[in-house]
Amino acid sequence: VAILFGTLISITVSALYERQEKIRLDLATEIETLRYLQQIIQGFPNQEQKLEAQTYVNRYTDQVFSSLDQIDITADLVLANTALGDLVSMLNKLSLMAEYPDKYKDDDD
Repeated sequence: VAILFGTLISITVSALYERQEKIRLDLATEIETLRYLQQIIQGFPNQEQKLEAQTYVNRYTDQVFSSLDQIDITADLVLANTALGDLVSMLNKLSLMAEYPDKYKDDDD
């Protein structure tokens, strides 16, 4: 019985360690992606667009961190994904503005 119990504890500890390592790797990847995104945003020529994009990133980061303390994180992750969706929409618009400047020149007025 002691050997069986020891094996069960060993397997449980191993599974928890692997889960912790995966979480740490996922978090490191997320942080690196956000740092890269920050660098891209800093390259925006327009200060207003830079601030808007930074606001979306901050909203996303706030929602992700606030969800860490909760058991049911679904609502916070939906809000975080909405913030990223808003950022993607903004980036798409900027891309279209660069590609078709005549069509979008009056949108900001």
